[in-house]
Amino acid sequence: DLRIQKDEISYNSVISAFSKGSEWELALALLFAMSTTATVITYNAAITACEKTGSWEMAVALLFASPATDTVSWSAAISACEKAGQWTQALELLSAMKVAQVRANVITFNASISACEKGREWPA
Repeated sequence: DLRIQKDEISYNSVISAFSKGSEWELALALLFAMSTTATVITYNAAITACEKTGSWEMAVALLFASPATDTVSWSAAISACEKAGQWTQALELLSAMKVAQVRANVITFNASISACEKGREWPA
């Protein structure tokens, strides 16, 4: 029997594939149609799909809808804001990340700096 088992791993894999193909709408459709509970990995894949296409509003909405977040979640949402030229939102997320006690990494800081550079804004 070659049926694909509908579990967290298969859903995560398909959502990640949609992300790589910049098909954020399909990634979200699958996320919301899942028959299993979505995890931080599932949400990260969907946030990354939005990030790749600059769908920053959806990326931020998914970040706050996720049952749990990690550095990848926040970095992908900040990168989505950066790609869309939303430097104020990127910095707000960076601040919220600290409040949420999630540790930023070099990717997070680079996306935040790039957002400021694209918006030609350098906070004092």
